[in-house]
Amino acid sequence: MFALFDASKVIDQLGEDGLKSALAIMRERASRVGFHKLHLQVCNGFERYQQRLKGFGFDSAALYGTMAWTYGVKPPGSRIPYGTGTTEAIGIWNSKREHLDVPFYPTCSAGWDHCSRFGEFSSIAINRTPDQFERLVRASQHFVADASGEKVIYIGAWNEWTEDSVVLPDTYWGYGYLEALKRALSSG
Repeated sequence: MFALFDASKVIDQLGEDGLKSALAIMRERASRVGFHKLHLQVCNGFERYQQRLKGFGFDSAALYGTMAWTYGVKPPGSRIPYGTGTTEAIGIWNSKREHLDVPFYPTCSAGWDHCSRFGEFSSIAINRTPDQFERLVRASQHFVADASGEKVIYIGAWNEWTEDSVVLPDTYWGYGYLEALKRALSSG
């Protein structure tokens, strides 16, 4: 699998035909070295192209983060409860599945805070807990349960310290996020 972070930025540089050509070349080169079933995924920047992703050469779509509010989705300086963010995310998952022409896979983020890059203009998920993360993972299992094809869920991310999306053990939560993930996956 190869995931392209932002399709719109590639299209801005190469154009739509350039993106198609680049993805076709990637598949051909991967096949040449033994990767005959390269899966190409787009993770962001595909809103304008929702019904044309398959035509570009993508096999699936995801969103980089459950609550990745970096680019103007929320007013600058917003503080959004994690539970509110997850409710919004589930709605977005459903919308993406309905409107995309490729399968959509959900991402479960432990949190979101990009103050290190955007300071006071950051939109932050507040009041997050391992239990709330567990509920989000369970919701993602329900989401993929009735999907046709592969049933894929992303955990974003193991160690994204600069965006406060961390399931890696730490001094505050200990193993809480990993334990929550284990509970959710062992009951699914």
